[in-house]
Amino acid sequence: MELPRERIGPYTRALQAGVDALAPNDDHVPLPRTLAHLQALDPALSGDLLLPGEVDDRSGLPAFVWMERALAEQAVSRGALGPFWFPGFPLPDGVPATLGRGLVLHSTAEVVGDDVHTSAHRDPLIAPDPEERPPDGTWLYRERRLAVSAGLIDAARSWAADRGCVVPVVGLHPRRPSARSMNK
Repeated sequence: MELPRERIGPYTRALQAGVDALAPNDDHVPLPRTLAHLQALDPALSGDLLLPGEVDDRSGLPAFVWMERALAEQAVSRGALGPFWFPGFPLPDGVPATLGRGLVLHSTAEVVGDDVHTSAHRDPLIAPDPEERPPDGTWLYRERRLAVSAGLIDAARSWAADRGCVVPVVGLHPRRPSARSMNK
């Protein structure tokens, strides 16, 4: 989908506001720990010790069995920013049309480890996979956070509740163009 020129500025400012609203916080594994774990999976560092490298067919991310081999002392975390829904963008099946009337930015986090105290699935967009099992002795926590246009906060919470989830929903406050960017 190509955005018309007049929508590019508002789109990028809204996306920036969403990233700012959904930035990592104390609830998730810190970025340095996550990067250290991923570096450990690299044969350049670990040699053949953690091979074979197995990837989940559905997500394209490292499979739990591969992560289990490197889990010794740290939690495993993966997250993603997106999708970003806005008026005119096609919504997935099961998402109410109301959420297509404004801006909705998603942030997902998934943590598996022995330091995760409770398994939970708090993602209204993706149904839990009954076949998915974390490695023995570990728990899996999955969450989706939403940053939405102010008029969509209640609709987003309602959609998540209808799907059996309570998720953090924050209001978006798009940034105004700075005087510096206006003079370019």
